Amino acid sequence: MNAKEFIEKADLNQEKKEAIKCDDSTIVIANPGTGKTLLLAYKYVYLLYQGVEPKDILCLTFTEKACQEMQERILKLIEKEKVKIDISQINIQTFHAFSLDNLEDSDIISSNLLRYEIYSYLIKNEVLNYSENYLLDKIVPKIENSIRYLKSFGITPDKLEIDKIKSKITKFKNFEKEELEKYLEHFVKIFDLYEKYKEKKGLDYTDLLINFSKLKTKPLFKWVLVDELQDVNDLEADIALLVGEKYLVVGDKKQAIFGFQGGSIGNFNKFNNAKEFILSNNFRSTDDILDYAKALYSSRTKEESNIRELKNLKNEKGIKGKKPTVVLAKDYRSAVCNYIKELEAQGKEIAVIARTNGKLVDISKQLDTLGISYSSTYLTSSDEARN
Repeated sequence: MNAKEFIEKADLNQEKKEAIKCDDSTIVIANPGTGKTLLLAYKYVYLLYQGVEPKDILCLTFTEKACQEMQERILKLIEKEKVKIDISQINIQTFHAFSLDNLEDSDIISSNLLRYEIYSYLIKNEVLNYSENYLLDKIVPKIENSIRYLKSFGITPDKLEIDKIKSKITKFKNFEKEELEKYLEHFVKIFDLYEKYKEKKGLDYTDLLINFSKLKTKPLFKWVLVDELQDVNDLEADIALLVGEKYLVVGDKKQAIFGFQGGSIGNFNKFNNAKEFILSNNFRSTDDILDYAKALYSSRTKEESNIRELKNLKNEKGIKGKKPTVVLAKDYRSAVCNYIKELEAQGKEIAVIARTNGKLVDISKQLDTLGISYSSTYLTSSDEARN
C-alpha cells in the first residue's frame, strides 16, 4: 500500500485527509475537540508509507501527558496497519527531554532548591514585610514564575537594563514608583543569584532549551511534528524550526492557557510560511454548546482570524443537546456552591473548573463551610521548600 491509498481508505473526515496529504510544511488550526492527536498519528504513519524512516521524524510536545497520548495513538495505528519498522527508532519527546538528550552531563536542579534561594534572599535582606508562610506560599512562587517567564524568551539578568526599565515604571495600584523601583533592584539581584546558584548545582528546565539553542551542531530531521503550538514558548518554537527540514504544527490560539510560562500565540507567526488548514468538525460537544461558545467568543474578540477559524465549527454528526446554563452572580463562590448543592441533591457528580488556583481555593473554603465533601487537583507550594 502506498501513502495515498492509506489516506484514502482511512476513517477520517475530508478536512483531516487534506491536511495530512500536504507534502509541504503545514500549520493546522485545531478547534476544540476536533481530533488533533489523531491527525498527528495519521500524519506520522503517512510519512512512513512515503518511505520516511522513523529516525528522520521527530515528534515534540509540551507536556509528558501529551507525549504519552501521541505515542499511544501512533503505536496503535502502526499495529493496526501492520507497518514493519524498528519501534525503538520512534522519537516522541517533550521539548525539554529532547534538549536534555542532546546536552552532555546536565543535572536538573530541584525547583524547591531554587525557591529556597529566593526565599533566603527575601529573609536576609528584609525585602517584604510578610510572614514566612506567606512568602513561601505566595511571593516566592510568583518571583520564580517571573524568572522562568523572562528566561522562556531567552532573557537573562545580564540583558536587563535597570535604568531603561525604571524609566517605564509608574505608580501601580497601591505601590508608589519608588517602591517598585526598589523591588526591581532586588528582583534583578535575586535573578542573578538564582543563575549563579545553578551554575554550581545544575540546570533548570529553561536552561535546557537555552543551552540546546546555543549548540553549534544540532540534529536535523526530515520532518518535525509539533503538538499544542499555543502552549509552546519562544525558545521551543525556534527549536522546532531549527531541527526540521519540514514540519507539521498543530494548535489553536483560542485555547492558550500557559502564557504565564511563556507560551505565546505570537509563535503562530513564526510558522507563517506554512500551508494552513482548519479543523472544524468537533467530536466532543453538542451543537448547542458549540454555538453558544462560538457566539460568546466571537463577541469578545477583535481578531478576525479567530472568528474565521470558528465559522464552521460544528458537531461531526450534528448532535443536539441541552443549551448551556449561564449564571451571572456578584459572589461566584456562593453561586457555584449553591449550584453544586442543587446538583448533588439530584445524585449527580460535579466537576468544577476555574481560571486560577486561587478561585478553586475560595470555592474549597466555601464547600468546607457548607460541609460538602470534595477532592481537589490544584497544586500548592511544596513543603520541601519550607523544610
